[in-house]
Amino acid sequence: MRRIALNPVYLVGVGLALQPLDCPAQETADSLRAAEQAVSLRISPGDTVVRLSDFVEFRAVALGAAGDTVELAVKWITSAGAIQARGESESLGRFEPDGTGQHRITATADSGRLRDSIVVVVVGGLGGYPNEPPGLTVLGEHSFPAGYFGADDHFSAAATYTAPGSRWHMRDLSLKLHLETAIANAPMSPPGTMGMAYPAGMLSSGEPASFGFYIPEQSELYVSYHFMMQSNFDNGMWELEPAGVKILGYISYGDGSQQNQGFPLFKPGGRQRGPLSARSDYLGKADACRDYVGEPNRITLDEWHQFEFYGKLNDMGEANGILRIWLDGELYSECDLMSYITESWPHGFWQVHFQPVWGGWHEGLRKTQDDYAYLDHIYVSGISKQDPPTR
Repeated sequence: MRRIALNPVYLVGVGLALQPLDCPAQETADSLRAAEQAVSLRISPGDTVVRLSDFVEFRAVALGAAGDTVELAVKWITSAGAIQARGESESLGRFEPDGTGQHRITATADSGRLRDSIVVVVVGGLGGYPNEPPGLTVLGEHSFPAGYFGADDHFSAAATYTAPGSRWHMRDLSLKLHLETAIANAPMSPPGTMGMAYPAGMLSSGEPASFGFYIPEQSELYVSYHFMMQSNFDNGMWELEPAGVKILGYISYGDGSQQNQGFPLFKPGGRQRGPLSARSDYLGKADACRDYVGEPNRITLDEWHQFEFYGKLNDMGEANGILRIWLDGELYSECDLMSYITESWPHGFWQVHFQPVWGGWHEGLRKTQDDYAYLDHIYVSGISKQDPPTR
């Protein structure tokens, strides 16, 4: 019997099949040659958005000078959450977030010589927005982090997420009436909140601040945020203007220049101890629709409440649009006879606008006490008016 040298190495013997011998030295040499050929590492997809309740899977590929794929082992690193390496050479990384905000995902190869990083923006999952319909795309999210107040660009840069084509904006009416307030028990993204002051002496139609979110026209729109109305320290009440107080903002639609087409407002006027009611005043709402489903007086002072809005445009010429409002997850207002758009006013939902006006119809009327209200974490999603629904 004699030994024959082959590459890889085989033993030949009587009654034995050819069997390869392990050759770790050869494998090491192959790996070294592959590492020498690789000049870059690329993660796909690139920067992306994922909901808190979901996961996303990335792939890291080493590339040669000519753009050819080079097989190399990959290591994954995340600034938060968990990422699990999978697949051959662990080139796949499954990222599961554990909190909202921006997270950095990094892949390395060849002992760290090659690396690539991408940013994942984690937005609130369906668990935080109980009545968000499936199939909507996240358009924006703002958590009011420290230092958010300022000009449009500054306010927009502080947002948690802004979809392409959308823009956050702010108009500084009076720094004295806007409060960048830290509240430890804010329900969604403590401690940052938007505080609004309504001081004694404020005239009817006065407002603490004006800000909002421009979006490409949507055929369906969902909005969520939390709010709290703080009772006056002296008497335990909140003073409302007889025409109503529009703390909960506006939805812009139909008319492409009129911002305040639909809004909820608190009534009646005078000092109120609560619980309060919020009437739904949306242009195009049929008289047959109800303002309230069940008990109207559900808004207590000194407690956080979640406000959710969902709207779906009507077909042109038909009164078949949909309006839903929920308070603390429970249905509050509904209408299936909405006429959001007409031939004269054909624009889809194009802005979520906060102009928290104290009344507006009683010239010379002034507030007699100091009051405060707070907003926490605005979330907006929708379906583009240009894209057909996928459901």
